[in-house]
Amino acid sequence: MKIINIFICIFAVLMLLLCLGVVIYSTFINYTLWYIPVIFSIPLVVALLFVLNHYFDFSGDTTGADKSRITYDDKGFTIDIPLFDEANFIAWDSIKKIIYSDALEEERMFVVYLTRPLVATLKEHPHWINKYTFKWSNSKPIMEVRIKASTIGFRDFAKEISKYLDNVQIPNMDRRRNGVLVNRTEKNTAHTREVTELWKAQEWEGTQVVYRDERY
Repeated sequence: MKIINIFICIFAVLMLLLCLGVVIYSTFINYTLWYIPVIFSIPLVVALLFVLNHYFDFSGDTTGADKSRITYDDKGFTIDIPLFDEANFIAWDSIKKIIYSDALEEERMFVVYLTRPLVATLKEHPHWINKYTFKWSNSKPIMEVRIKASTIGFRDFAKEISKYLDNVQIPNMDRRRNGVLVNRTEKNTAHTREVTELWKAQEWEGTQVVYRDERY
């Protein structure tokens, strides 16, 4: 998880507490001066909405240009992240293990474990927020990369890396978690029909190994 996301969450909580304090102050302490904390909080709330809109796109108008995408070459693969104005490069010889996770269908992803940190590069002319948070968000070595289903080229990731890595296993990305019918009974009367079914949850392994370096 990006450190900047943690920062945004903390900032949002602080702003919500501030707004709550404004309500309590103006209601129970000194309602005659209610306009002072309100005026003071306006720029902070505006700043909060601006930051959240930039990172989470509340407009709902998400285009392909806003999504991350993956490119490949003989040295490794690069994840281009327009939202953060940065590119993350992962060298082939730095990959220790890759798994495909679909423990939750809405959070399907590839997880890449590294033997050395990825190389993060800030693009030219970045958004001012990204410019000031890039060094902070990459201050610690990043040894694990998560490629989410929203990334352009997600479904072809295993196929593409098989061109550069040996013994890559293509995961089953279309499987569904179905239950097993154990028992089914029917009870019919003159005017009704009652059906009772007993289902057993299917055993489910939420991860599939896509690649593993035999040296580790």
